[in-house]
Amino acid sequence: MTTSFGRTPKRQALRDPMVRCRTGWRTTMTTPLQPTADPVRVLVVDDEKVVQMLLETVLAQDGCEVVLADTVATAISCARAYAPIDVALVDKNLPDGSGLDVMRAIKADQPDCETILMTGYASLDSAIEALHVGAYDYVLKPFDDVNDLRVKLRNAADKRRLRAATTALSQELDETQRQLVQAQKMEAVGRLAGGIAHDFNNLLVVILNYAQLAAQVAEDVDAPADLRAYLANVVDAGRSAAALTRQLLAFSRKQVVAPEVLSVGDVLAAVQRLLARTLPDNVVLSVSAADDLWPVKMDRGQLEQLVVNLVVNARDALPDGGEIRVTAANAPLSPDDARSLGIEPSRCVRLSVEDTGVGMAPEVVAQAFEPFFTTKPEGKGTGLGLATVRAIVDQAGGAIQVASEIGRGTQFSIYLPATEEPERRSRTIPAVRLQGAGETVLLVEDDARVRAVIAHVLDRAGYRAIAVGSAEDALSALDRDAGDIQLVLSDLMLPDASGIDVIERAIARRPGLHAVLMSGYATATVPGRIGDRDIAFIAKPFTEERLLGVLREVLDS
Repeated sequence: MTTSFGRTPKRQALRDPMVRCRTGWRTTMTTPLQPTADPVRVLVVDDEKVVQMLLETVLAQDGCEVVLADTVATAISCARAYAPIDVALVDKNLPDGSGLDVMRAIKADQPDCETILMTGYASLDSAIEALHVGAYDYVLKPFDDVNDLRVKLRNAADKRRLRAATTALSQELDETQRQLVQAQKMEAVGRLAGGIAHDFNNLLVVILNYAQLAAQVAEDVDAPADLRAYLANVVDAGRSAAALTRQLLAFSRKQVVAPEVLSVGDVLAAVQRLLARTLPDNVVLSVSAADDLWPVKMDRGQLEQLVVNLVVNARDALPDGGEIRVTAANAPLSPDDARSLGIEPSRCVRLSVEDTGVGMAPEVVAQAFEPFFTTKPEGKGTGLGLATVRAIVDQAGGAIQVASEIGRGTQFSIYLPATEEPERRSRTIPAVRLQGAGETVLLVEDDARVRAVIAHVLDRAGYRAIAVGSAEDALSALDRDAGDIQLVLSDLMLPDASGIDVIERAIARRPGLHAVLMSGYATATVPGRIGDRDIAFIAKPFTEERLLGVLREVLDS
């Protein structure tokens, strides 16, 4: 058996265009067909060496890659070893069996391969037999004109490749359709999330803050322990509802984001204590970050949520306990690495969350980031955790990879683009300084219940609140009490203007005015500055501590 793939030295061209074989056959060597850019791979199966040499020479002139075999056994072996075969030229009569057996075996292993039967005994029965085993055509020996064989072979190869291209296009169309359906599903869920989130978050602001105010009153009057426990449970449930809303908004990409320059290491240190409280005793959590991490620019709350979701996902993969490792390191990417990840930056911070859990099958990995997909029992998971992670990473301009093996665990690797901007260190506000010192706050909120509870929180904390429900009323209050107002706290979406417009016009009237925007839903990123003023942002729903902490930090800056 001889094998040639165009990588071995070519046989010398025949000197005489007229070849007379020892069998007395006469073959006319016509002009070679134009070779294709992608060589056709042909399996020639014939036990006569002179026929093998003839066909190898002719096909090599046409730029084909030729594999030679002389028995049924070697033909089947070669077809498998050198797959894919484009066309098989098979003699009907072979020393150890019929060429039809070769054709059947090839068709079983490689359905796209075209086969041509060579026979010296032309008959209707031979043609029917060839068709029954899926032959493209058959040719008669001896070859009076090899050009006829060339044309048939080229047509067979073209048919095979056209069918392969059609299959590839069909698969691409199916994948595009699947992506379209997924995009439509995401859009529908996004509309639903965006439509209800603003009102839902406003309700949660009312529930959370009134529950906290009630808990404080209960503490002041030494109310029964049961009552205080009930109120604490209300607050906990409100926080859980707020977290679910944030996940809906994050994966539908309708969450208000306030990007800032961050150290991933600092964020990991901040959430480590929270994560430790969510893990059972038989799960060991280790967190480490390189000392020289490049800063990234993204929303702090989203980065925290990303880490929490991945660790909770890892925890659920450890029913019998195990280890979760969270690491962060710089990841300079080559152009090829960045291209394979589908991102542009050459400098990234790699955040890895790895567990020693049960692992995921490939089909589960393929669906892991789809919204509402979960392998957990009913009532044990929303199917939003990893979908939210994917949405946050995409929104930050990063990439995510997952490697998993059944019984050995899973590793998620997040690549976040590094930024050249310097990190701004926020100051920690001591709890005793959360109280106001008589400062006047202009509160602009169109929802009456939200406006009332925030005003209660501000008044109780030592601020003087001027509460209005529209941009027009806010500007009137500024004109009336301009000298007393130190800070504007405005909702982002108002019935007669945006909160940004209110703050811009307020700062134009009072250049030294402080400002904080609040919202539970928006499609745009909140600006970090208006004019020469830094603008803080607080996402709804928020607790009393969160609101007072932001106000105190802004006023003291």
